[in-house]
Amino acid sequence: MKFSGEILVEHTHSEVKTHWLERAGPQLVLDIDDAELLDEEIENTIEQYIADTGIHYVDEFASGGDWVTCQFGRVEVPIDSWHCKITGTNCPIQAKIDLTDKERFLHRCNIEASEETVQAKYDRSPEEFKEDIWDTVTDGDYEGHHHHPGTAPCSFCEDANRRDSYYLPWEMTRLTDHLGDYEDARSSVELVQEGIAYKLGNAMCSTCFVSLEESYPSVDFSEYGLDLNTYDTVEYAFEP
Repeated sequence: MKFSGEILVEHTHSEVKTHWLERAGPQLVLDIDDAELLDEEIENTIEQYIADTGIHYVDEFASGGDWVTCQFGRVEVPIDSWHCKITGTNCPIQAKIDLTDKERFLHRCNIEASEETVQAKYDRSPEEFKEDIWDTVTDGDYEGHHHHPGTAPCSFCEDANRRDSYYLPWEMTRLTDHLGDYEDARSSVELVQEGIAYKLGNAMCSTCFVSLEESYPSVDFSEYGLDLNTYDTVEYAFEP
């Protein structure tokens, strides 16, 4: 299963440092020896981190040995409850498919509630559709990496195409980790009016972070100790 994304990095005069959420582990810090090889070194280091650490994080949440996360499940925040993408209602099995109990899955999955949708979109009956899901997860074609409790939504993703996107912890950061004075920023009338002050401690994706000046052109983030010119994103792709 291939997965990919973007990781936030900060460039200083002597080093490059990643910025991700605490649960992703210690930040990676690279000394700058050869500027021409720097980009390649960063990509290789991040790729190695994903191979050594990231994939274990994904596996821990996506699969529990005898179960996998249903590919048609999505988390409703902030209640952190699993809903079905097809029925739009609370999932009775919380998107958790027990690979040792097929009858439980077939009996408790309530896809029948959207029989017309399943028939129109997939040209399958609910019973056939559930059999397809079961065959997919038991044949090993799908391992549950699609979406799982280890990911989180970005509170700054206002673009309709990314509003439902969820991100892994190494793909996210928090503004509070980059500001010079948190209290000053939190009480700023300007940031309150822009709707930023209330989200300073929320997780945000790397793309939204480096796009802050574009998203909020009237805000001078340097006044809050944030020099966005020193940040960039590094793309990664990993296939175990």
